[in-house]
Amino acid sequence: MEKILTFPAPQYLTLSELVSRITAAAEKAVPTPAPVPEEYSTEAIEGYMGASGYRGNHCQMLHGAELSAAIREALKKDGQKGVSVRCSTFAGGQEITVTVKASPDDYTDRAEYIASTSYEDLPYWIRTEDGRDIHRDAFWSLPEEERRAIMEYHAAATYDQYAKPGKDYDIASGYIDDLRQFTPAFRARLHRVNLILQSHNFDESNGMVDYFNTLFYSTIRVKNAAR
Repeated sequence: MEKILTFPAPQYLTLSELVSRITAAAEKAVPTPAPVPEEYSTEAIEGYMGASGYRGNHCQMLHGAELSAAIREALKKDGQKGVSVRCSTFAGGQEITVTVKASPDDYTDRAEYIASTSYEDLPYWIRTEDGRDIHRDAFWSLPEEERRAIMEYHAAATYDQYAKPGKDYDIASGYIDDLRQFTPAFRARLHRVNLILQSHNFDESNGMVDYFNTLFYSTIRVKNAAR
């Protein structure tokens, strides 16, 4: 028996109707955008006796377990994984320690790190291969060839110290950009973690007169994954 195919009658649309249908179809095809990450920031305030202070936009004057829980939840909402939060209390204050796990992929290439090290990257005391440290003043009195050899050894020793599996160490939040052993992406992550951390804090301290008034002291610790 022969099958007869039938087709619906053509539908004629006005130009405005056609545009409307195309727009509606396009809107359905576009995926729903991801929610905008919550903003974390600090605003400048005047500290004690004119010092520069700040207050975070998530500062709720929390203490102890409540404070660590709030920071932990904020890091979780931000998508930060491999991060732990601990609060230590003591007479007159409290300290938050945020530990960030670093994988081997979070480190730059060792040879690249050594090759990119310049004289400006060297500290005041420089490591040498014979186990002694020399001051920059003595370093600059050496011949160029010897200086370059010492600089390369110092860079290699510094990289190996920080990249050692299972090692953990504290970093200064103001010097994150100087941690060239890390990839730019991991340094950006440390900046983000620090911003979230400080958004829960306030600081009106004035170190010039030994006056300290802050909700909490903070430490960011990097822990290398064991290989």
